[in-house]
Amino acid sequence: MNSAKISRCCCAVVCLSMTMTSAQSYGTINLPASLCESGTVIQRAATSTPPLNQWCEGPAVAGNGTLFFSEQMSGNIWKVALDGAMTKLVNVGTYSNGLDFHPLTGHLVVCEKSRIAERDTATGAVLKTIALDDANAWTGGGSGGSNDLTFASNGDMFFTSWNQHIYFHSNDGAVHTDWNFPTAYGTCNWNGIEYIEEKGFIYVCQYGKNRVVTFKVNAATHLIDTSTMKQFGPAINSPDGITVDSNYNVYVCSNSAQGSYPNSVVVLDSSGKALGSIKMAQANSSVAVNCVFGTSMSGGGPNPHTLYVTGDSGAFKIQLKVAGRVRPATTALALPYGKDCFHGRPALPLQGSAYYGNSTAAYPGTLAFFDFRGVKLTLVGNKAYKSAKMSSGMAVVRTAGGKTALVTTVR
Repeated sequence: MNSAKISRCCCAVVCLSMTMTSAQSYGTINLPASLCESGTVIQRAATSTPPLNQWCEGPAVAGNGTLFFSEQMSGNIWKVALDGAMTKLVNVGTYSNGLDFHPLTGHLVVCEKSRIAERDTATGAVLKTIALDDANAWTGGGSGGSNDLTFASNGDMFFTSWNQHIYFHSNDGAVHTDWNFPTAYGTCNWNGIEYIEEKGFIYVCQYGKNRVVTFKVNAATHLIDTSTMKQFGPAINSPDGITVDSNYNVYVCSNSAQGSYPNSVVVLDSSGKALGSIKMAQANSSVAVNCVFGTSMSGGGPNPHTLYVTGDSGAFKIQLKVAGRVRPATTALALPYGKDCFHGRPALPLQGSAYYGNSTAAYPGTLAFFDFRGVKLTLVGNKAYKSAKMSSGMAVVRTAGGKTALVTTVR
């Protein structure tokens, strides 16, 4: 071995040692420069974290940047504010898992042992039960329950349970579909799920077969065509959570110490080619369980380039160059004043009727909130007046039928 080779080898060893022993880093980032700045480290999302039970799950980010995640085996839902302060929202029982925000109401939606419920983000109170496991089909008599979930822009919901089932629940409650995959598919243990509505397909993590698969989805009915199932990307041991960035790169958590990507968030391009990985440090109990970007469903939020990863001992964050994917809106209206359209403006021309809150009926004369901060507008004739004090952030107004009429910044 010549001296040049010896020098390069020693440098590699020193750099690896520094990464793994840094007090600020909880793993090793191996991503291309197009995705991540050199020197980026993995950090805890919270400034201080109480002792947590195994398998923190279901990260979801509100429009104001608050991170929510679940503590699966304890049933706790935690929230982390922008300043890193961590508080318990609520205990839902003996089990909690995937979280998301309902695209029409803005409520936090929680996968629980025998139900999926909308909960208030301030109190944790149940506002609505969306789906209920009366027959104990989700758990199969075991310790699991509903696992993970994803929404279409009209409120239709897909979710998984820890068995052979993928479920669909239409927003109006009229359609309930259970795709029960026979043993010919092997042990599925369906897990993370992400609907890419604008592309017409859905990703599902097949934990039991160490792979991610895709299915085509009917654009009109949102029903999965199970005959179109195909593997996406390489084998990934115990694929758990999944999310997608604005360039349609896919982030898959390998919740396993085995395989080609142990305890890592594997990053794949839209064709399934591996771009790199984020290896969480098992010694710090920061294994990869689930992940989400800091992009709220409306596209707002202060940290759209932050990737949050949940592990055994809490939530972690990595700053990337790319932002998270934003779910599509069904329709949109052009607004005359841009981001400042409500500031100092008493009225804004609008057309059509709208609804308030989570009502399924249309009530002419009222417009919905939101920003998830209680922003409320009242429609008088065809002009909208603010009827409550508006704080800064994103205001999202939705028309009847759940179609987006307005996404704008309020100052």
